[in-house]
Amino acid sequence: MKKTALLLGGSSGIGLATAKLLLSKGYRVVIIGRREETVQDSLAILKKLGEASGYVADVSDKKSTERLIDIIKKDVLHIDFFVNSVGVFNPKPFLDHTSDDYDYNLNINKGVFFILQQVIRNMVDNSIKGSIVNVGSIWANFSTPSLPAPAYAMKHAGIHALTKHLAVEFAPKGIRINAVAPATVETDVYTSILPKEQLHESLQSFNAFHPIGRIGQPEDIATAIGFLLSAEAGWITGQVLNVDGGVTVSRSS
Repeated sequence: MKKTALLLGGSSGIGLATAKLLLSKGYRVVIIGRREETVQDSLAILKKLGEASGYVADVSDKKSTERLIDIIKKDVLHIDFFVNSVGVFNPKPFLDHTSDDYDYNLNINKGVFFILQQVIRNMVDNSIKGSIVNVGSIWANFSTPSLPAPAYAMKHAGIHALTKHLAVEFAPKGIRINAVAPATVETDVYTSILPKEQLHESLQSFNAFHPIGRIGQPEDIATAIGFLLSAEAGWITGQVLNVDGGVTVSRSS
């Protein structure tokens, strides 16, 4: 039986790049995205590379999340790998935040929490020694006055903490749980603050922010995720790997 990877946020950006990578290794992928059109467009690409299927769900919405959990419970029983790459970037100064801003960020985490719960339950019930990678952010433990994002940072700090706690709890079951924390990566997540047609050019202004001299590409993060999922990382769990072009080390030294 082919190993199966379930990718939350797998229809675009880092998730889509990871899906392509895993297909190249001969795995079966199941992607979950927020928009029907995006999921179908991505599946058209992925099916040319291997065995792929997908579902539509908005993890910030309680009912949509519950429907997805039911699907995972009944139809995606055998999960070897799980990647959570749900990406929403909404920077805003602290004093400008509304209750809705706060709720939106925390509702995403709530959705991820209970989807992850069902994924791990499937792994435990089927005696699968699975591997899980969450996509966090360097903003969870790093800040800059030019781009304040307190709710976003708090959201990802929660993902980092959840990663560490679950890693310890499920290590006896042979389930490894890690996270990656990217800096600026060229994905559509930045269309919340930049017009899509200007995205590439505008993001180049962030190159110098990264000591390595350029912003990241989805494939940079996908490669790190692929390593953490693999047997080559078999003695690694509970870690948050900064994949950030050197940003955090340069700012802390």
